[in-house]
Order: sequence, then structure tokens, then C-alpha cells
Amino acid sequence: MSEKKSLTKYEIVQPILLALMVVLGILLGRKIEQSSTPETTLVSRPTQNNKNNGALLEEAIRFIDARYIDTLDITKVSDMALQALTRQLDPYSNYISSTKLLEDTIHSFYDAYGFDISLKNKKYIVNQIDPKAGAWESNLELGDEIFTIDHKIPGLTNFNTWTNTNLNLEVLKPGSKSHQVIKLSKQDSIKKLTVSPVLFFENHIGYVRITHFGDNTYDEFITSIDTLINKHQVQHLIIDLRDNTGGYMEECTRILNQLFKDKNVLLVSTQGRTVRKSEYKTDGRQLFDVDKIVVLINGRSASASEVFAGAIQDLDRGKIIGQPSYGKGLVQEQYMLSNGGALRLSVAKYYLPSGRTIG
Repeated sequence: MSEKKSLTKYEIVQPILLALMVVLGILLGRKIEQSSTPETTLVSRPTQNNKNNGALLEEAIRFIDARYIDTLDITKVSDMALQALTRQLDPYSNYISSTKLLEDTIHSFYDAYGFDISLKNKKYIVNQIDPKAGAWESNLELGDEIFTIDHKIPGLTNFNTWTNTNLNLEVLKPGSKSHQVIKLSKQDSIKKLTVSPVLFFENHIGYVRITHFGDNTYDEFITSIDTLINKHQVQHLIIDLRDNTGGYMEECTRILNQLFKDKNVLLVSTQGRTVRKSEYKTDGRQLFDVDKIVVLINGRSASASEVFAGAIQDLDRGKIIGQPSYGKGLVQEQYMLSNGGALRLSVAKYYLPSGRTIG
């Protein structure tokens, strides 16, 4: 009887032991295969659900850089990834590579000092000199390598300081081994007016055109209105904002303020997910008495010019004539990145007095 019980117990345990041996063999086989096969695919294990998603892009680039079949320019890949990312946000947010940003700042540098440079093999080489600039009369020549600008190694920050009155360059002439110091002065820039022309018609009607809202647009506007009202007895005003791409909102609202007599009238407000609500209101200090107003716009009137026209329309201050405007009602800010590039992001929306947005 005892022998039968022992046999039965063995029959039960035997399959379990065999199963355990099979599982152990499979696990050992997999371990041996992974250690002996260098081409085995790397599998990243799933992490916690609350992992910072912001690190995923960096993680993916590291895998590509480490394991991709061909050699890649990882800087170029990163730039492409950032450009693709910002394209998913809105039509106006974008990533500006360090190369493009450098080109933009060099353009301003050229306007100030009259010469242009290019980056070749990590060297800054003079490739253009304006014949009308002081640089043309100096010892600066095409092909000169710039070693320092104002005693600093050339870089993006040097080209952001183009407002300096004087510029000290240390250059190396082609074929020469000795450095030369060249001093340049900032050339006078031609002031471009943003309010023009000023015209007057019959029935006391005046006309002004605002091309964009720049640093001095408000002062230019006041000068124009003063001429129209005090010299030509203008009472009504046509404000032409066609092809006006926008500009500084402060200049836009300062001009709007002059078209309303009452105080604390809301002209426009801004608000974003991380940006507090900000309101622009009239102060009741009107310098001139303007009666009827007509604003002209078209499909290339954008941003601040749309706010201007929208406030006039919402507050029933005048008539809007033309075509539907561009549709850009976003506040943008630019953030510098560690690689020398920049992110230009939409951080808030403009809200007209009625509460509607532009877009």
C-alpha cells in the first residue's frame, strides 16, 4: 500500500520538476544568446508613467547617436527635431538655428559698421565691405581673418553689441603672420519713417499711412496729426494699415489712446496659459480732437494692426474698409538656447474689447 502511495506522489511531482527544468533551460539559453550576440537589439524597459516627457527627445537622440547604422550629424538631427516640434504648435512659433540667428545679427552688424563676415572652418572671414561705409576707407580688406572684436573672441554675442560707437578689430591679413588692429566707427543709419505720407482732401479729411509700429511710430503719428489739424483744419481721419505687419503693441495702443476721449476704455488685453492677464486702457488725455475715423486693412495687415482695427470696430469708433486681415493675434517671446539657437514661442493671445480673439 505504501509503495502505491509513493508511486502516486512521484507521478504528481515529476511533471512539475520537468516544467521547472524547461523554464530554467529557456532562461539560461536566452542569457547565453544575448551575451554572445553583439548585434542583439537593445530594448529599453518601460519606465514609470510619470516620467518627464521632456526628456524623451534627448533619450531618443542618444539612442540614434549610439546605435544608428550610419554616422549622423547629431547637431543637424537636433535642429530638425526642434523645427518639427515647433511646427506642431502654431504657424508662428519656430526654432531658429544658431546659424540663422548669426546671419540675422550679422545683417544688423553690417548696417552699423559696413562690413560682412562668414564663418569658414571655424574662422570669421571678411567677405563684403560697403563702399559707402567707413570700413571701405580703412585697412580692412576682403579675406581678412578676424581674431578679436573689442578684445573678445568672435561669436554671437559680439554681433549683438553692434550699437557700440567704436569697434576695435584684431585681424590677420591673408599670407601674413602678424596681426593688425583696425578701429572703426559706427556709421550713421538712415532713419526710416513708419508714418507716411500725410495728405489732406476736401471736406476736412486727412490721410496717414502707418507701415508698421516701430520705436517712434507714436511720435511720428502725433507730428502728422498736428500738421493735419492745425495747418489744414482736418477733422476726419483715414488711417491706412494695409500691408502693416504689426510691431510694438505699446506704440499701437498709445495711438489708439489718442482716438478716444473717455478714460479707462479697454482697448485690448493679453493672456496665456502661463502669462497673467494684461490690459491696455485709455487714459483720457487726448491731444487732438478727431471726429470720424476710417481704417483701411488688407490680407497682409497683421498682429498689432489687427488689434488697432479690431478695437476701432468693437468700440464703434469708426469704420473698417478693405479685406479680411492676416489673422495673427499672438504675443511672442524669444528664448535663447545653450546651443546658440533660439525658440520663438507664442505665449499669449490678444483679446479685443468684445472678448473675441484674432485668428
